[in-house]
Order: sequence, then structure tokens, then C-alpha cells
Amino acid sequence: MHASLAITVHFDLICPWCLIGRHHLRHALDRFSRSHPEAVVNVEWLSYPLLPEIPAAGLPYQSFYERRLVRLC
Repeated sequence: MHASLAITVHFDLICPWCLIGRHHLRHALDRFSRSHPEAVVNVEWLSYPLLPEIPAAGLPYQSFYERRLVRLC
């Protein structure tokens, strides 16, 4: 019987940190597969909207970020 590893990843498609995490996970899985070639790795990707109130059609970029930055300051 082969060893198995299940990984569930929650991500947002526009999140730069999620992209960095995906890059690191890919490299970690490459290293893991070299040291454990018998292991089966299953990665499940689940979408997680960071801003669920944004309509599916999107919003005008500049005005959206101007309003967002005012709220953060």
C-alpha cells in the first residue's frame, strides 16, 4: 500500500499572497515527491472569495481601489 497525502487549499484567484503560496506549495511538492516517490499526493483547490460582495461582473478598477484605500486610512 502506498502512502498518501491529502492537501486542501483555499485560495482567491486575485490574491497575490495566494499566488505566492501556490508557488511555494508547488516547490514543496516537488521536493516531497523526490524524497518520497512512493507517496501519492492529492491537492484539492477550493475557491475562497476575499471580497464576496464584489459582483461577478466586477467593478471599475480605479474607483474601487480609491474607495478601498480611503476606508483603510
